[in-house]
Amino acid sequence: MKFYKGIGDAVIEVSGKWINVRYTIGGEAYFVHNDRRYKLSNFIRIKNNSWVNYPDYLQEFDGIANEGYNSDLIKINEGGDRIKFFTFRYKNI
Repeated sequence: MKFYKGIGDAVIEVSGKWINVRYTIGGEAYFVHNDRRYKLSNFIRIKNNSWVNYPDYLQEFDGIANEGYNSDLIKINEGGDRIKFFTFRYKNI
């Protein structure tokens, strides 16, 4: 991963490439990053979310999934068939 952006005591890292979205036989969307499978349904929409008001520095991303000290962030291309994967973590962890 390469450094993307520093935010106070946190940093966002990017995988550096677009990843293809795949579908299960049942139609569930997922992608694979570093040999790990991620379901898109596990990501919470950041933009236009009526339940949570995410900070401005996260508004450029499309989804977030929290996993303890790290959060996974995604951007989805216009066609909806490719994902760019990011990790949000605190620098001292």
